[in-house]
Amino acid sequence: MKARPTTVGTKIRTQANALVEKLMACQPHYVRCIKPNENQTPGEWNSSSVIEQVKYLGLVANIEVRKAGFVYRREFAKFLTRYAILTKQTWPKWNGSVTDGVMHIVDAMHLDRREVQLGNTKVFIKSPESLHLLEDMRLRKFDNYARIIQKAMKRFCAVRVYQRQREQATDILYGRKERNARSLDRDYVGDYCNLHQRPDLQRLIPRNEKTDFSSYLYKYDRRFRRQGRYFVSTNQALYIIDEECIKVGSGAGGKGGSAAAAQKGRQQQSQEGYMLEYKVKRRIPLENINEIKMSEYRDNFFLLCVNNDYATLLELSSKTEAVSIISKNYAKKTNRALPITFGQG
Repeated sequence: MKARPTTVGTKIRTQANALVEKLMACQPHYVRCIKPNENQTPGEWNSSSVIEQVKYLGLVANIEVRKAGFVYRREFAKFLTRYAILTKQTWPKWNGSVTDGVMHIVDAMHLDRREVQLGNTKVFIKSPESLHLLEDMRLRKFDNYARIIQKAMKRFCAVRVYQRQREQATDILYGRKERNARSLDRDYVGDYCNLHQRPDLQRLIPRNEKTDFSSYLYKYDRRFRRQGRYFVSTNQALYIIDEECIKVGSGAGGKGGSAAAAQKGRQQQSQEGYMLEYKVKRRIPLENINEIKMSEYRDNFFLLCVNNDYATLLELSSKTEAVSIISKNYAKKTNRALPITFGQG
């Protein structure tokens, strides 16, 4: 005998049971579809029609009910994975049950227990403020870790740069000038004046110039008098900056001398009526440098020769670093090597 054909009712029941099994195996999300217009035309918005649909679908009432209840719900494992970075005990790995890990984060963030409830598989948070607090703290943690990584990377790159500069400086002076034993393994800093913390000096350097070296040195005039100056080397020029002590107020007597007055100004800077003023005494573009002269002996002097201008004798303990940076920037600026000569006198 032939089997009886499947009836329509049996097919519907079988398909309905299969659909219910699939739905029960999934996590349901209810989606309300709202038509922006009746013409099914893209880019057209009918406000009255949209408001009417929102009203009759009960979306406003549904949102109010959700606000009155727990607006945030997430599985324990997903909650712990997302906010584990907030505490040292849960990051990078939590040794314990996920429920204890969730409660540890809640207690560490000082959340009100009335705002947080634990279900069988999910954690429920009532107010949006508590959720925003967790998200803000999470972003701050990521920002702190990003700063640590950036700091380490910048330090690594800076060390590489200064190592190359030290090698280049060694090549410049090797076999041509005697060197102090302490200067062979000295770390190169570059910015010895901490210009990023000295806005009074930094404002004298144009913003379009990159500062590669800064230090306090001594300059000698024609009578071989020693004068303290600030020395700044950028990718465009060299700057020799002087500081002057100025007396302000009713008893102001004008500007003092550059060296003695500056020393006096440092001593009297804490007293009312005195201030230090910085001025650029000389700016030397890199392309105007003719050559740099140094002796063969173990000293800190070098002579800066300028085209169609007077030369300047400078004394600097970190002269090797300064000369190597000037030579590198000069080559980039002019596409030729900077002449550096060595003599016995």
